[in-house]
Amino acid sequence: MDHVDVVVIGGSFAGMSAALQLGRARQSVRVFDTRQPRNRFAATAHGFLGHDGRTPAEIRDLGRANLANYPTVEVLQSRVSSVERDADGFLVQPEGSASIKASRLILAYGLRDELPALDGLAEAWGRNVMQCPYCHGYEVRDRKLGVLYTSEASLHQAKIIPDWSADVTLFTNGQAIDPAALATVKDRGVKVIDETVIGLDLEDGWMRKVKTRDGSHALDGLFLITKTHQSSDLASQLGCAFEDGPFGPYIRVDNLQETSIAGVFAAGDIARPIHQSVWAAADGSAAGAFCHQSLLNHRNPYQKTVA
Repeated sequence: MDHVDVVVIGGSFAGMSAALQLGRARQSVRVFDTRQPRNRFAATAHGFLGHDGRTPAEIRDLGRANLANYPTVEVLQSRVSSVERDADGFLVQPEGSASIKASRLILAYGLRDELPALDGLAEAWGRNVMQCPYCHGYEVRDRKLGVLYTSEASLHQAKIIPDWSADVTLFTNGQAIDPAALATVKDRGVKVIDETVIGLDLEDGWMRKVKTRDGSHALDGLFLITKTHQSSDLASQLGCAFEDGPFGPYIRVDNLQETSIAGVFAAGDIARPIHQSVWAAADGSAAGAFCHQSLLNHRNPYQKTVA
């Protein structure tokens, strides 16, 4: 059975950044990547210095090219189905291949978004139906923008989007919202439509109108906040502790990116309450460096307890 220093599960910005640090430290690393990242629907990535405006796929290709320079790092396209602790560290079972042992694990498999069940929304997701104004707001600046209410966090979203456009509409989707909270949104110049949203009108996959029960409303861009789910149950298999975040549960980590299970590190969207690609890469870099340093510690890795 193969035995490597570190297995990284997830090969997008966080996972590859972790593997890069480990490869430069001359550790043996196996990266498992399903090539189904959360941001695969986005046409471009923004706010990532040096990569602003590139496609997410292009950034990942550049990352894989970087990792290819390090002979101790191997990237495999495969899903890991199970992980468990054993006397020597961790036993990792990829789908369709033999299990391997690892002294340490880095979880970086990302999240998946749960979209509202509205006709046309999934087709336009990542085009001009978006989540993060910091990632995509500049590209739709000074145009007709909307916010679809999905949770209380949508009110905060509606209050910041007027810095990109003076023409912003909040669609409450028929939800009852505290009048005082709604007043703070209106104070920002945001129009409010209380009708129930029934779907989107599309043209070549792009959203053109929001349809309500009483009519339709032309828009150039629509923002909404999704619920998020871990894209794998591996952290739960290991017994890692979780926290409740504004969008969904995330893995609890300390300031070294180590989870509540000793020897298991986590990075990226799965291990922070709010998300952006540059933060995922930074967390991954930290996880890789501190994971390497943990390999110098010869204590029993299972003496740590959940805080």
